[in-house]
Amino acid sequence: MKRFFLFLFLLVSTISCSCSPVTSSDGSDFIWRVPLFSGQLITLVLRPMVYNKNVLFVGDKSGKTTLLMVDISTGQSIWEWSDFFLSRENILPSEQYLYGDNYSLQTKNGLYGINLTTGKTIYKTMIRQGGSDDVRGIGKVFFSAINAATIIQGDMETGKIIPIYSFPSENGFNIYAQSPVPIIIQNIDTLLIVSWLKFNISNSNAFSRLALFNLTKHEFVYDTARPSELGSGGLPVVYNNKVYQDIGHSLVCNELFTGRQIWRKDFTNSFLFSGYTIAEGKFFAANEDLNFYTLDAETGQEIWRKDGIVGGTRTPFFMNGVIYFISGNDGLLWAINASSGNIIWKKSAPDNTYFYGRVGGANGKIFVNSRQHGYCYKSAQ
Repeated sequence: MKRFFLFLFLLVSTISCSCSPVTSSDGSDFIWRVPLFSGQLITLVLRPMVYNKNVLFVGDKSGKTTLLMVDISTGQSIWEWSDFFLSRENILPSEQYLYGDNYSLQTKNGLYGINLTTGKTIYKTMIRQGGSDDVRGIGKVFFSAINAATIIQGDMETGKIIPIYSFPSENGFNIYAQSPVPIIIQNIDTLLIVSWLKFNISNSNAFSRLALFNLTKHEFVYDTARPSELGSGGLPVVYNNKVYQDIGHSLVCNELFTGRQIWRKDFTNSFLFSGYTIAEGKFFAANEDLNFYTLDAETGQEIWRKDGIVGGTRTPFFMNGVIYFISGNDGLLWAINASSGNIIWKKSAPDNTYFYGRVGGANGKIFVNSRQHGYCYKSAQ
């Protein structure tokens, strides 16, 4: 799951709008916008995803959580999909998986397969005890976690699920596992990086662990404990044979194949509602202390930072040397030069609400949600 103990409920207003190019209220131009919300909204923070010449958004239409595919050039609707088990579903994933036309999405209540060309349901499987918010995969096989502590694999074409491993229960503890990161080694073994958590019911202490599971041999390569004071953490990221993760108030880097800690950097606050991304050897992270940090991914040393501009943001988005993110501190869309840390621009929502959620982009365009619309902007560079 993307974040443990994340409960957030949001409201939006009834809206109507045009998708024609319009000058925004802060003097900057957006290319088009599409109405996404028509009633009370729950937690929807899906990153806009580019597929072929279209863009996938999520919204709330007539009281239903709805996926919307729109044309990347005009914002015109291609199809809408709302075949969830519940009419309103919280959608929180930072990781989505696409294989060919088949798209896999997981919520707390179900696993769904959707054909992105036709907008039709391929499969849907109910999860009765909750699960991860994230899906990752290799080829036509996807991986996730369900029932809190069970790692699964599934078929992208049929939705058939096979349990891989269930972490054993312990008296006095709740066990939580996150969606694994699949890795293929020399086209022989498939390995899964799994972060899991032991949560002490009596005193609320959390103990984080990092495991490498050989799926081909069905055995653990290692299962190592993190320092106990670090607590719960976010979704691990694999980059250059290293595993990166935020745990408690720290960022931690471990060797992929041994689990050995390479570096750890402590902060005054957590990354719980923020996030991080890695690109071009740099680790870009937004902390709840309202600061944005850029670290050397190899050493953990600080390269640059911007103070007082974030807070409650989501995973930053990197494209063509620019970092984009939405600040939960001011609701603005920021674009920052990834090398220097210089601010290129910042934009307010043209519909007099605020931006929220995650940023997406491709082909010189940036896609973002406000509390009423999905927007397309020209990229900063």
